[in-house]
Amino acid sequence: QYRGNDGGDGADSFGAGDVRDVLHLAPLARSLGGLDVANAYLLGYSRGGMVAMLALARGLDVRAAAAVGGLYDVAALANERPELRARLAHAGEDVEAALRERSAVAW
Repeated sequence: QYRGNDGGDGADSFGAGDVRDVLHLAPLARSLGGLDVANAYLLGYSRGGMVAMLALARGLDVRAAAAVGGLYDVAALANERPELRARLAHAGEDVEAALRERSAVAW
């Protein structure tokens, strides 16, 4: 569940807080013990694919990852869905920079 959706905590920033959440999962898993974190895998579908790519780019250490039907060109998506630009602006982000940062095709 993404932040701020369906009664969830936080605000939906389309890939900012969600990525931080994923990045915090590895230390949390290590602290719980009994988990084989050396064999952690990452799987993301659609928007989760975008989050997976961003987490990997920011150093998430996993054995393997797959992104299925991910949003790899968020800037192009924003041209089709103007509400995305509004959501990023509402979150106080530099919209154009955020779109580039979240678009794996721009890396």
